[in-house]
Amino acid sequence: LALCDQLRQRPLEYLSAESALALDGFFAGYGFANSAIRDPLRRAGDGFAGSTTMGTCTRVFLASADARTSFHRVLDALEREHRVADPPPCDVRTGPPLIDWILDSIANRRTGLFVMEPTSACLFDTLNGHRCGVAVFDPAEAEMQRATLERFERWVREYYAPAEAPWYAILRIYGGPRDELDKFSELYKKFLAADRGA
Repeated sequence: LALCDQLRQRPLEYLSAESALALDGFFAGYGFANSAIRDPLRRAGDGFAGSTTMGTCTRVFLASADARTSFHRVLDALEREHRVADPPPCDVRTGPPLIDWILDSIANRRTGLFVMEPTSACLFDTLNGHRCGVAVFDPAEAEMQRATLERFERWVREYYAPAEAPWYAILRIYGGPRDELDKFSELYKKFLAADRGA
């Protein structure tokens, strides 16, 4: 419930857009760290028409007149579910950090394993969701992830100066419509090399 409130108060701090589709990527990332979101999110979708093969956020998006409405309808439904039953956190992290899995999936052209859409905006949503899921168990790790992405954003802005947009928006322009994730992988590896050398 606190996270839903934070998302309402400062959506663009966590999401690329105020939309159910951005929440879809965010909650996918959250679920890679903390599975407590899965059942409430699934139940939240029960009140919306559409194919059950579609996720809650997609069904709500299709059932809404605009993106902002879809955003609030997902959070409203999720808040109702959490008031009925607030499941305990469940740490499901295994292996290396999610960012390493994502970089590997980009290299092997299997991004659908981790990113709902092959865009830098969806990647931004997913990484922020994961960070919020990690924060429940390991606040220090979540803070490290946040600080690393902030340094990456500053680095990308300098790399493409003059640029003040968020890193995912810069990659949308410079990566092209089909190569945003490849551009992310390329730049993130360059950033890591520079960051370690600093």
